[in-house]
Amino acid sequence: DLDAETGRSFEILSRNDAGSVGFLRTDNRTNVLLSRARHGMIILGNAGMLEFHAMKRAKQHPQKKPGMWKPVIDLLRKHKRLLPGLPIFCSNHPQFKSLACTPSDFDRYAVDG
Repeated sequence: DLDAETGRSFEILSRNDAGSVGFLRTDNRTNVLLSRARHGMIILGNAGMLEFHAMKRAKQHPQKKPGMWKPVIDLLRKHKRLLPGLPIFCSNHPQFKSLACTPSDFDRYAVDG
């Protein structure tokens, strides 16, 4: 829980039909999440859901800013840091690289674990 920990923080966004981002809908919590990394950061999540939430928020509250995620995602895209999946490779065969985009990709690309 980001409120309870500093240094190592984990947040899970689950896919849902409502497009709810839960904890990350609050700008100050998003700011804390994005500003705590000391050496680097890996964010696993659904960029489309975060963008959808930002657009939905902008339509519902035009007087407010659309939220922090839209500019963050735009910046990640600009610098080619937004990937459609998780890069994976075998430590015994590092020349074989794949991009896991779905849970079943792990079974397909890592047959022996």
